[in-house]
Amino acid sequence: MAAAIVTGTVVTGTGPHSGQHDGKPVQRFDLAISSAARVHSIVVLTAVASMLLLVWRMRANDDRKQIESALGFVLFAAVMQGVIGYVQYFSDVPVVLVAVHVALATTLWLGVIYLLIATRRVIGGVKADGIGGDSGVTPERTTDVVEL
Repeated sequence: MAAAIVTGTVVTGTGPHSGQHDGKPVQRFDLAISSAARVHSIVVLTAVASMLLLVWRMRANDDRKQIESALGFVLFAAVMQGVIGYVQYFSDVPVVLVAVHVALATTLWLGVIYLLIATRRVIGGVKADGIGGDSGVTPERTTDVVEL
């Protein structure tokens, strides 16, 4: 998804809404918008395919409930982004749709962070000084171990 956001930024910088200077449009990148959009869509489709692979791999996992809502949110946001992206591309890139697409990209990125956090789980406590043993270990002196 990070690559999708970077390539999406390149598409925006290549298109007609890349900025203005003294009221005149500025073209940030000297690329063909169709090529930049094609690369962006391939990256997005690859990311969505990766998420679908994750859904398939998690189907028999007992811990799947831990990430189902986060993964569902990210997939929903990615599909919505794709729909809006194609609509804006084929409707001559209206500025309102560009703004919505950029806003949803931020929401999508927050969803990716939510998914990343949801894939972590606490597996136990370790004494804060890193030395094992049961003596002197209190809840205040333990650190959670997170499994990735």
